[in-house]
Amino acid sequence: GWPSANLDADDIGMSESWAASWWIMLTGIALLYGSAQFEANLFYWFLPVAMPLIGAVCFALYQITTRMLTATEKTHSILFYTALTGAVWSPIAVIFFWRTPQLTHWGVFFGTGVLGAAAHLCLVNAFRLAEASLIAPFNYTKLLWVSILGYLLFDDMPTVNTLLGSIVIIVAGLYVLYRESHAPASLAK
Repeated sequence: GWPSANLDADDIGMSESWAASWWIMLTGIALLYGSAQFEANLFYWFLPVAMPLIGAVCFALYQITTRMLTATEKTHSILFYTALTGAVWSPIAVIFFWRTPQLTHWGVFFGTGVLGAAAHLCLVNAFRLAEASLIAPFNYTKLLWVSILGYLLFDDMPTVNTLLGSIVIIVAGLYVLYRESHAPASLAK
């Protein structure tokens, strides 16, 4: 989503518009985190604040890595190594939260794996066909789906700060898309 629109190896040390787009993104993040309910205990506010940020950075790095690999690797190789990486790292997290799965869980695991592989296949092919800045805005639809599913499944409505932060992040991403599509080739990078 939002970090991958800007966190790109080609953008390191770039123009003022690049710095401005980062400031817009950071403002959106601040608004999103402003909606968090902080507690006095460090453990209770650190995880809700740090984990989404760490997850977003990891997702951006995943997209950048996928984009870079599409230039040199075959699609099936990228899918295989992504699955292998997940298979190596997942048990490390599972050790801390392991519960014996029920039969219905295995169906959910299988469905998640199939959908995740299909999504990754689409991402690899998208990076082969288009620039990252053109693909990034499609990630913003996740904000809409998360809001809808949060309401339907958990009766959770986004706060005003969450909505404002989301809007700022989307506008920043669209600004990056606009900047890169209208700037001369020497300035777009």
